[in-house]
Amino acid sequence: MRTHHYPTWLAGLACGLTLSTAALAQTAGTPQLPAPNPEAAQAVQRAIAALVQAANAQGPLLTTKEFTDSFNEKISAAQLQQVLSQMHQIVGNCSLAGQVPIPVSIVGSYLLNCDKAFVPVELAVEEQAPYRIHTLLIRPSYSKL
Repeated sequence: MRTHHYPTWLAGLACGLTLSTAALAQTAGTPQLPAPNPEAAQAVQRAIAALVQAANAQGPLLTTKEFTDSFNEKISAAQLQQVLSQMHQIVGNCSLAGQVPIPVSIVGSYLLNCDKAFVPVELAVEEQAPYRIHTLLIRPSYSKL
């Protein structure tokens, strides 16, 4: 499989997928996952839908209000839109192909089916409302055979 390579500044977008200390807490060596949170899970679904729409230039641009302050300190809304525009130029329009089941409500792992390639995307939102995005990782795409 051939991969597409994005510019090195795209690596700055990958803010590191870090789960909360609650998700990583351990008791007697057994990982304890946070209780399911349907509102957070819905926020993750809304976030990936908004990201796909913005990448396809079919919806409103993503703004800083959808992201945490710490995320916004690392990448501006203009830089994110530039990344999404460049991704669109490379792989074309995208749609959600599937989701990897993850037992943590605040995290989503997706595969986008784009015109020219598949693009893995991972994101995470805050543990509590307003469930803003604090982590976004757009991985290199895989060409369709």
